[in-house]
This record gives sequence, structure tokens and C-alpha cells, in this order.
Amino acid sequence: MRGSLRPAAAGFASVTVSTDQAPQPSSAEGLQSHPLPDTPGGKKKKKKRDKPERITSENREQVAAELRALSPEEYNALYSAVQRAVDSSVELPESFLERVRDIQERNTGFKPFEHVRTLADMKEAVRLAQLRLKRGAGRPTFGVNYEEERKLLDPVALRPGAEKMELSPQQVAERCSLTLVGEGCFTTPMPVLGALHGAFATRDGGWAMYAWPEKAQKALAKGYGGKGVDEVALGQGIYSDAIAAASKMELTVAMMASRDLPLAEAQDRYGGRLRAALERLGPTEADRADCEKLVGMFDPRRVELLSWVDGKKAAMKRDTMVWLSPVGKAMVVEATSPGRLVDKKTTRLGEIKSAKVQRAVYEVLLGPEPADPVGKLAVGYGLCQAAHGELIRPADLVKKKEAKKKEKKAKKEKKEKESTEGAKADAGSKAAP
Repeated sequence: MRGSLRPAAAGFASVTVSTDQAPQPSSAEGLQSHPLPDTPGGKKKKKKRDKPERITSENREQVAAELRALSPEEYNALYSAVQRAVDSSVELPESFLERVRDIQERNTGFKPFEHVRTLADMKEAVRLAQLRLKRGAGRPTFGVNYEEERKLLDPVALRPGAEKMELSPQQVAERCSLTLVGEGCFTTPMPVLGALHGAFATRDGGWAMYAWPEKAQKALAKGYGGKGVDEVALGQGIYSDAIAAASKMELTVAMMASRDLPLAEAQDRYGGRLRAALERLGPTEADRADCEKLVGMFDPRRVELLSWVDGKKAAMKRDTMVWLSPVGKAMVVEATSPGRLVDKKTTRLGEIKSAKVQRAVYEVLLGPEPADPVGKLAVGYGLCQAAHGELIRPADLVKKKEAKKKEKKAKKEKKEKESTEGAKADAGSKAAP
């Protein structure tokens, strides 16, 4: 049929120009090739060209039906064919350009080849068409509402360009079983001024403790469930019991560097605190060996090639997170690289099997001589909440909020229904003789 558009095999769309005299490049992929007309001397005509064939009223309906049947993939295939022709510097025939203009006029709402007259115009039109297709032009937009579409997207797509790709509160609630108990910070005293007052210090990083709410309540409710929060948090008993039941309640320690922290400095300062806490527990040689193993996990020569280490400075990068999690009878040590959520990588550094070394890790933070007394008190208040059953998991908090919304909506609907029925009753009583 003259002037028809027919998709090629394997989902590929191509334009067929049926004019016998229309010059067609043989190197343009995806386009129907035609032999050049015979001319005297074997040379093709340059000045004179036949008029391009137009879509007439006779075949308009069939062409329109074929255009409506084109899928976005077939349309994309057509653009790819044009792009390959443009890249190979092939002169596009005027008949093809005219046919493309006819096609875009029939394709409602999407006109990539409008005002195309020259090869430069075609290049720009192809670029804009590919950009629009990449952004979703031609895809179905009905059937999924806005909220459902947001849930289907990755966190990266929700906040493109952000420095850190944060999970939404609902995603955090669905993925996390542990709840924050308390948090604090590590500091290094400044030279000279640090000896005068504790406020003159450099922040090394923050730390936090997480626990399973139900398991923490089960472990602490018997001894501290009915006591006052201030009374319990200022004593040492609840901390000692929490350390003893750390594996049962999955008491996890997380630390994050606030600056580029030199690894040698961290090993010396915090490794010394760990050794001192271990010595108070009466360790064996095997325990001391496990302690040195834990400190050695952060040796610059061992971790200099990892993503969270600056090899030139031999320092832990800012925003690096270190996790110490009880798994069975062992404690697993992991480090998470800084950056966006999608770029983070977690490295397993090793595990510690010595029970006394595991206890010493908690003693550094919750023992009689804590590295951060204010942070220890914050954890104490959190443990008291757990003992009273008031430490709520994020998922439960989201469920409670949703339940409150539903309850509020039901009350509003009930009130509106009662007011409507009352108005009808009043109208009926007035109408009665």
C-alpha cells in the first residue's frame, strides 16, 4: 500500500517510502533501501527531485490505526535507526523527512520531529526524543496512584542529587527490628586547654546502642520494672545486668567517625581503654590475644585498601560506621563506608569469641569508668524504658500512627452520618402536620 507504516520483525519499526524515484541511502540501518534510478552516465540527479509522497485521504485511516498500534519500544527503534543514519553522516532524503513529519502529526501528544528541515535539526530532534523517552514519555500513566508509585521506587529515586540517600521512615520501620536505646559521643581533649576544662575537646565521633525491645523487657523487667527511672539510671545495677544479657537482647554498638580519624590514634586511645577494661575482669592469655585481635582489625596496614579508609592519611574517613553485634556466642565486627545509601559498602572485619573481651567492649561504655558518662546515662534511661515496656520499635510506632489515623477518620465519618440523620429527622418533623 502506498504511504503505509509497517513495523519490522522483532519489534522494530521502520518507515517504508514507496516512491520509486525517492533516493534512499543504503547505509541507513532500519530504513527500507531502494536502488538509485538509472541516469545517463551512471550519475544521480542533484538538482531535480521528485515531490515526496504524502499521506492521502484514501489511506489516512489505515495509517492512523497503525500509528496507534505502535508501542514505545517500536517508536524508540525508529529513533535509533534515525540516530544511526545521522551518526554515519548519511544525507536523509527529503521524502523520509516529510514522512516523519506526517507520522508525528498523527501521534497525539508526542512530536519529536517537529520543525525538522535539515540534518542539524534532525540531530537535535533525535536527542530531544531520546531524552523524553528516557524520562518516561509514551509509558502508561494510569493504574498506579501516586503513593503506590512512590513505594515502588528505590530510595535513590525519591531524592535524586541528595548527598545522602536516606530511607523513608516506613522503609526503616519495615527493615529494622532493633530500637535505639541511647547515644553519646567520643572526644579528644585539646592540648593545654583540654587539661583546664572538659569543654575544650575535639569530637572524634558518635556512638549508640540498639536492642530488641521485647527481649530487653524480658531480661530487665523483673529487677527494674517497678522502680523509678532516675533511681535506676544513676546506679550501676541495670548496666551490669544489661551487659550480662547483651546476647539475649542483641545489644548492638554502633560508632561513627565525625572527622577523618587517624587509625593509629584510635588504636592507641580506644585500644588502651579496652585493655584497661579487660584487665579489671581478670583475663587469661587467650582473652588478651583476642583483645589484640580486635584492636588489630583497625591496623592501617591491614585496612588501607578498603573503601572507608583514606590510604594517604592512614585515617578512617568521616561518617564511617563501625558495628559490633552479638551473634550467638561471638561478636561480629563490621565497618560501613561513608557516602550515599546506594554507594555504601559493608566490610566484615572479623569476630571475637572471648566472652570477657565482649564484656570489656560494653564496659568501656557502660562500666564504672565510662568513656562518655553523659552517653552512659542516656543509655540508662533507655534501658529503664525497656524494663517498663515503653521502648517502642519503629515498625510498631508506624502501626500505631496508622491506627490513630483510621480511628480519627472513623469518628469523623460517624459524626457526619449522625449529623445527616439528625438533619433528615428535623426536616421530617417540620414537614409533618
